[in-house]
Amino acid sequence: MPELWILGSDDIYPPLMAAIKAERRGTLIFSVSTILLTPFFILAVLALLLMGLAFIAVQGGLLSRTEESRPWLATGVNIVLAYIFASFFAAPRRGGTLDWKDMKWVGGALGIFAMLLVLTYATTLQDHRPGLFWLTYAVASPAMLAMLGKAYMPKDPYYLGWFESLSRDGTGEDLVNQGLSESVQFAAFLPGLVLECYGQIFGSLWLWRRLDPSETRLMVDTLLSLGAGDDAGARDRLRMAPKGSTADVLRWLSKLEFIRFDEGNLRLSDEGAKFLSGRTV
Repeated sequence: MPELWILGSDDIYPPLMAAIKAERRGTLIFSVSTILLTPFFILAVLALLLMGLAFIAVQGGLLSRTEESRPWLATGVNIVLAYIFASFFAAPRRGGTLDWKDMKWVGGALGIFAMLLVLTYATTLQDHRPGLFWLTYAVASPAMLAMLGKAYMPKDPYYLGWFESLSRDGTGEDLVNQGLSESVQFAAFLPGLVLECYGQIFGSLWLWRRLDPSETRLMVDTLLSLGAGDDAGARDRLRMAPKGSTADVLRWLSKLEFIRFDEGNLRLSDEGAKFLSGRTV
């Protein structure tokens, strides 16, 4: 790495806190906007589904039996929710396996989805009390997505694996994506985006809580060590800190794009170099 003119540790704190504040604000705006737009995503998929169902109905002469109640709209919503649920398992954007805590959230989401299916097909609530039926959907669907989002977000091993001899480069996300076909990755892109936004709002305490002074100090020391080319020193500092603090520091440095992983080694990114040199990121 070429030599950098690096800000002193005291000079780094104000711009670092400003960068974290700006990142929180940007993440909040993007996540909330995506969550608010989720119904439009569902409606777009529904429009395609309903056009297909209408075509099949016309071809099969089913539209003549208008007296029969058919929960077309609810069925479409259920298909979209099932699509997001399937994407959670088919294309896990985050590396690693689900632990027992994740399975509790997944189980809760599955329970809510089962409840919605029962309400749709095993009760007459949709016909006799449609307002209550759709109010239940409006509350239960986001709750289900929030639970899946909580399980979807990466845990500490996702960030700590690079120095814990797990025989992988980076955080493991690239290895996950390499095992998926392009069509699967494309199909899972929007559901993954929705789950990540729900996870960032409801399942990422590290993103919203105030950093401890020791964590801020560790973040600054790690950046300074990497900027000075002392990769081993940065790694040793991170090893010596509590794992929870190390994971949160790596989360923030990754989110700010100040670090990168190169063949399993932690490096300063171009954005991190700009930050340390006092230039605007």
